[in-house]
Amino acid sequence: MLAHLVHRGAHPPFAAHAWVEAERQLVGEGHPKGHFKTLISIPPLAEDRNR
Repeated sequence: MLAHLVHRGAHPPFAAHAWVEAERQLVGEGHPKGHFKTLISIPPLAEDRNR
């Protein structure tokens, strides 16, 4: 059996991945903190205190 893995677009070493952090811990990832490098970070919204 011959199998090929084909990925179009990004070439190693770059591959995009999004993840979620809560209290500086990765959520639901199988990799330790520091495995991924942040390119863009979206901060949490400010709390609406009028609710």
